[in-house]
Amino acid sequence: MTWLVIYFYIQGSWIAGDFVRADGWSSIAYNTKKECIEKMYIANETLQNTEGFNDRAIAVCQDSKPGPFTETPKF
Repeated sequence: MTWLVIYFYIQGSWIAGDFVRADGWSSIAYNTKKECIEKMYIANETLQNTEGFNDRAIAVCQDSKPGPFTETPKF
């Protein structure tokens, strides 16, 4: 499984959508990395074209669903 995770830049830190607002921003599991990457490109294009989210939200594919102690990727 590969997880599509949306991160939000909030008060100087990147926080996974699972912890910002789980209903609607939770991570999504995909069977293949290729499928996840295709969805990631769509999500990032949408986020960059949405007022209030451009430069404050990013979609990434990762090998595991984020947990409370999961290290945030470096952006």
